[in-house]
Amino acid sequence: MYNSGVKKIVSGVLALFLIAATLVLGDTVYKSVFGDDPQTTVQTQTAPTVPTAAPTTAPTAAPVTQPTQPVTDTTATTGTTDVTAATDVTAATDVTAATDVTAATDAPQQDSTAPVSADVGSMSKEQVIAMLADAVNKTKKYTDSITAKHTETFDANVAKCTGGSTVAGIVNTAMSSIVKPTDEVLNYSGGTAVNSEGETVQILLPKAGDFTLQAAGAESAVATKDGDNTVVDIKLLPESSGLGQVPQYASTCVGYLDVSTISVPGVTINKADTSYSGITIHAVIRPDGYVASATYVTPVHLELEAKALVATATAVIDATETESFEINW
Repeated sequence: MYNSGVKKIVSGVLALFLIAATLVLGDTVYKSVFGDDPQTTVQTQTAPTVPTAAPTTAPTAAPVTQPTQPVTDTTATTGTTDVTAATDVTAATDVTAATDVTAATDAPQQDSTAPVSADVGSMSKEQVIAMLADAVNKTKKYTDSITAKHTETFDANVAKCTGGSTVAGIVNTAMSSIVKPTDEVLNYSGGTAVNSEGETVQILLPKAGDFTLQAAGAESAVATKDGDNTVVDIKLLPESSGLGQVPQYASTCVGYLDVSTISVPGVTINKADTSYSGITIHAVIRPDGYVASATYVTPVHLELEAKALVATATAVIDATETESFEINW
């Protein structure tokens, strides 16, 4: 899920902080390239090449009428990401892929959620969000075998960093050649699948736990009919969080960037202020109440400050991550 690409970029910038600081300790090349300011950041990292998951034919699970117990699943969803003008590197990824499936066999009927109402045009914001929450959580509890096409792209730009535009340009060029889009087929069984990075992930977002967004966190939420399906569009309110803090709205429905979990030896993160400006969710719900597809777009603005050896460096990163799931029922 979202954040995998951002984490790689942050890890890359932190690694560059360390490289720059090391040069400060006595290398004349440092001054010739970056000037006399010891607070310089650049990025050079080796990001893991993400293998593309081989397409698999997936059995279609037809809804059955057989109740089962709900599944408790905590996983992490990530993806590699694409960068338009980005930065990256070996990311310290924040993935806790713990899967706890206490499930029975026939998933479609594990949940008593009623099918989507035919009259969606008059729904309030609260009703639209509740409808999507029911559909997402019902889909997360599906434990039969299904597949989903999962894509993730990432556009990012190091807008500012210590060392000026020259250093920022080097970082952006390096990252754009390293961070690649994710395009894979996920084979779910028991409500989880293993993605192309070897991580155990849930169906849809958020990566861990249920969709619990409330109307207070949404700027807008509307539903429309498209044939027998219902299309839901939600836009979240802008919000910000500091180092180690959990954003109130993003964490309930999409996920968030937790910079405090990133570790780069020799680098101490002093500040990581993250702003989310209008995350959007576009989902299609089937007549039986399951999600057919979902797309999440997350704009992020990150202001980072870290100390590497004797030098303190800063960077400003603007990024947008787009993640989509198309489920083959």
